[in-house]
Amino acid sequence: EGWAVNNSASQVVVKQPDVNAFILLQLVERPDRADIRDVAINTMHEAGFEAVRGDRSTMNGLRAFVGTYRGSIEGLGPVTMRAAHVEHSGRVFLIAGLAPVEIFQRSERALSSSVESFRPLSAAQAGAIRPNRIDLYTARAGDTWAALVERNANGAISPATLAAMNGASLREQPRPGQRLKIVVVG
Repeated sequence: EGWAVNNSASQVVVKQPDVNAFILLQLVERPDRADIRDVAINTMHEAGFEAVRGDRSTMNGLRAFVGTYRGSIEGLGPVTMRAAHVEHSGRVFLIAGLAPVEIFQRSERALSSSVESFRPLSAAQAGAIRPNRIDLYTARAGDTWAALVERNANGAISPATLAAMNGASLREQPRPGQRLKIVVVG
């Protein structure tokens, strides 16, 4: 709870609150008929990470290569990464938990648990997913960022994030009649 999510076209990155620990999910290029171990080692090497250890494995019934890597990330410095390259439906997904070397051990249990939770969804499970969405709202007298988050986003974002989405600071409350972007829980 409280993890900050950054969704882009190529990856999803989630940051643990108050700690520089991250979860990453992205698709990985896979050369024809390449072995999952080779895909993992080569992908990580190209990203500037060297394998400390790793083994072929299965994760929730899917073939995988799970390894620990060391490298460096701009803004974080030296990091340790627990990463799984997982085969599913002809694709390879990278699911990784990473943190600066000095705090990795404290975060490893939460990061590894998140990495190992990757699993295929049934058609019914996938169909039941209701993503959050952005909607437009006209502010009324008495509206605050906190009240809008509580009423619409159910904790999916913070009041500060909602204010930033609307080009305001947390100190500047919405004005009556102002058109706002709000997050509505799915």
